[in-house]
Amino acid sequence: MVAGIRRRLVRWLVALALVCATIVAGAMLLERQMIYFPTRYPDGLWALEDVTRHSGCTLEDCFFGTEDGIRLHGWWCRPAHAEGVTADMVLLWFHGNAGNLSHRADLNAAAREDAGTGVHRRLPGYGRSEGRPSEKGLYLDAEAAWRYLTNERKVAPGEDRAAR
Repeated sequence: MVAGIRRRLVRWLVALALVCATIVAGAMLLERQMIYFPTRYPDGLWALEDVTRHSGCTLEDCFFGTEDGIRLHGWWCRPAHAEGVTADMVLLWFHGNAGNLSHRADLNAAAREDAGTGVHRRLPGYGRSEGRPSEKGLYLDAEAAWRYLTNERKVAPGEDRAAR
């Protein structure tokens, strides 16, 4: 009798371990799909004149490449005027893990209050950027955006200041 109970308990524990292992393996296989929710161009608000009118920023498309050869797209945003903002203040802003940059166009108005000009860039696979999103790609994208700011736009690296 005790041996029968022990066998059933072992079977239940093995079954439970297999279920847990299957859930973990499934989560690992689907990790990228559970983290990144890109929306590709042309979905969104892409007419720069409309975004400019709505946000109060003058926008310019900018394209730059990563070390692994992915072509990224971003917006160079120059505010019409924001009190206390100087031309040497720059905000490098990443739009997040879902949608695309055009879905965050309303944040240009808020961002211009905290920083002068800025590059809003996107992950690969979002909006007009090539590639597929990944954690490693995110680091490469951040480096590429920084190189674009410092090399192409001649932004001098300076003091980091957190937004208010």
